[in-house]
This record gives sequence, C-alpha cells and structure tokens, in this order.
Amino acid sequence: MNYTKLQSILLNHEIWYIEDLEVVFEAMDVNPETLFPQAKFALFEYTANIKEAIELLNKNNVQWEVHLDEEGLQYIVI
Repeated sequence: MNYTKLQSILLNHEIWYIEDLEVVFEAMDVNPETLFPQAKFALFEYTANIKEAIELLNKNNVQWEVHLDEEGLQYIVI
C-alpha cells in the first residue's frame, strides 16, 4: 500500500507517515518499530473519523490495527 492509494481510499482523512511521528510516539512511550513493524501510516482520532476509516479500510481489504494513545484516543496503523 502506498500513500497515493491509501489517500484515494480515505479521501477526507489526514494520513501520517509513521516515520514522521517519532516525537509523537516517543511522547506516548511507544516504539512503532517493535509494536507495529510492518505499518507505514497512521490516522489519529483527532484528525480522522475512525469509524468511517475502518469501514473504508475493510471495504478495500486494507490491513489495519487500532491502538489507544495515553489520552484514550484511538489511532489506526496501516
């Protein structure tokens, strides 16, 4: 899955590259390389409609995982 393809599926969602979120994951005390080593992208509940994103990802057979941040907000890794 590349960014362009994912963006075409999730038109109204803010998609982040995991490699660009080092400071975010460090603040959450999360090591993305060990927790979700295959993931390349992330969506956060505060910038995306998680329920809608999950429906679209499932409809397009995209593998994803949901996790919670320290505030209890969901984020999806793809």
